[in-house]
Amino acid sequence: MWRSKARRWLGVAAFLILSPLVATSADWADWQARLEYAYHTEDLKAVEALRSETQTRPDGQAAQRTYAQALGAFRAGLLLYDVGQSQAADSALRTCLKLLSEPADLDAQPIEGIVLAIACEGRSGQWNSPSVARRLAQAQQINPHHPQLLLVKAWRLSAARGAPSLLQARQAQREAWHQAAVAFLRPDATPVGSPSWGGAEAWLGLAQAEDSLGHGLLARESYEQALVLAPDFKAARSGLSSLRDRLP
Repeated sequence: MWRSKARRWLGVAAFLILSPLVATSADWADWQARLEYAYHTEDLKAVEALRSETQTRPDGQAAQRTYAQALGAFRAGLLLYDVGQSQAADSALRTCLKLLSEPADLDAQPIEGIVLAIACEGRSGQWNSPSVARRLAQAQQINPHHPQLLLVKAWRLSAARGAPSLLQARQAQREAWHQAAVAFLRPDATPVGSPSWGGAEAWLGLAQAEDSLGHGLLARESYEQALVLAPDFKAARSGLSSLRDRLP
């Protein structure tokens, strides 16, 4: 049994080293930066154009292309929810999840793919599904400090119901968002060539959690940090503007 597990983990390590989901290609790094800009500026047309671009670009390994297509579907799904197009959003997130469902054996997937699959399924309202729980456990074993893993865990906790008390729930959510936000500031948080999405969203979530607890000044600092990471992040700008109107 232990030898089988050892061989399996060696396979995971080899896959992570030799076949990263997103290569260090400058072109793909630029594509990801343009996708994040489009998402932060809530430009759904630009996101859809970038999704189409992944179908025609000749560069990149198959794993790179698949991850990029899934990330594009994820970003489109979130924006579609924001404009009230729930059916289209669900479809986009299902596409994301389908793209990341191979290989079926989770032990053969890098953590970036596992975490994005969690995000796609969870943000469609399925945070308590068995597959989300299974992927969370797998990602936790690989790297419990991965910033995007901490982000999806904060999303999941914020969507939970039935907390012992409202104040207790808000405090727990604030702690989860804080862990995720500061993780994105570590020097090794997103190494060159790895997916870098999520940092501004983590700081936005922390700002909203601080605000819900009445910590206005801390909320302002978190909104400002979100805008340091993504200066054109509309949601962070809107939240900061609203907060400033309420601060003395």
